[in-house]
Amino acid sequence: MLNVYFAAVWLMFAACNTSSQATEAAPTRTAEPHPPLVRKPQVPTQPLERPPTPPGQPPYPVQLVGDFGVSAARLSEGLTAEHPDGLGRVAKDGESVEPLTCQRWLNLRQAGFTPPQAIEEQAFVSAQRLCGTLQLLEHAQNATQSLVRTLALDATFADKLPAAVAPTSNRSEEAQRTSAQRQGKSLTALYPMLDFKPRANTLWAEDTAKQRFVALEVTAYGDTNGDGQDDLILSVTHGALAGSLLASRLFVLTGDAHTGRLRLLQAF
Repeated sequence: MLNVYFAAVWLMFAACNTSSQATEAAPTRTAEPHPPLVRKPQVPTQPLERPPTPPGQPPYPVQLVGDFGVSAARLSEGLTAEHPDGLGRVAKDGESVEPLTCQRWLNLRQAGFTPPQAIEEQAFVSAQRLCGTLQLLEHAQNATQSLVRTLALDATFADKLPAAVAPTSNRSEEAQRTSAQRQGKSLTALYPMLDFKPRANTLWAEDTAKQRFVALEVTAYGDTNGDGQDDLILSVTHGALAGSLLASRLFVLTGDAHTGRLRLLQAF
């Protein structure tokens, strides 16, 4: 019995010793520390700013074309600036006046004053070209986009003009122009006999059948209606080939990106 008792005790001791050694051999796992929580600083929201104008695309400034005797810096004074040589003589009901400023000339024209003699029509047309352009530019701004400033003053320019700018000499031609406007025709489609060619700073065409000429001249650029788009002011003059003038008008036109043509905004 004693032998059996001691054998059982020895087996129990051996089992405990083996368990202890296994426990000591197993590595102890420790929890890794978490990295500290870093809070990002709150950045205040800034309002979006308009990106700067890309290089090579500056605003298009108001610009007079040709010699008007008025600098860009004094453009706002153009209507009140005095012209020592006068702007031509105008008359009405026996009253003859020779205005010295465009503002005075415009007031007289609106009141019905006209050149008293045919020889003074040239001065009247020149004054209308100058004073009318300055009046149309009175509230003009620099443009941010332009479809008109790079247009070449050649035969293709006349193709881009609407029939509305076509000169007329009688009611029959006025009716033809009105019909062409409704159909969306161009100036050259209405008057195919006009072969426009550059001459100095104008486009010149002669209608030999009717013994008359038509002259087109760009007098200024600028945003005249505040939409950011560049507009041009066009002077259209026509007269007899013999030398007498018939009429002259000014038109404000802008570019049409869809049609590639010019669209009428205003007539003077």
